[in-house]
Amino acid sequence: HVPADIPVCVTVVGGDEKQARYDESLRTAFESGLGSIDLNFRHTNWSSNHGEQFEQMRPLLNRSDAVVVMRRIRTNLGRNVRRHCPVWIGCAGDSKSSIENAIRKAVISARMRKLRPA
Repeated sequence: HVPADIPVCVTVVGGDEKQARYDESLRTAFESGLGSIDLNFRHTNWSSNHGEQFEQMRPLLNRSDAVVVMRRIRTNLGRNVRRHCPVWIGCAGDSKSSIENAIRKAVISARMRKLRPA
């Protein structure tokens, strides 16, 4: 059991316009019942400017307690995100339910990490 009163910031990285359609309904799903969650999305599409994309999202990644890495992401961008973020969860599916499950795992992992003694 992980207490829901621990606030966390979770960022979902990757995906394209198809996954972006789920953003608002996913935010709504996490607004109630799981406590304080700052949920962010960075849909990277298939841009070859992965270095620039990474630098633009670095401040957000720095404050994120966990990151969900979508499978629709450029290889090197995904590597950089995973190297940068100590808590990351992979999302192998493209459906709303796959993304929602990965976010739930990320929330739990982030809260468990915050519970550990320093």
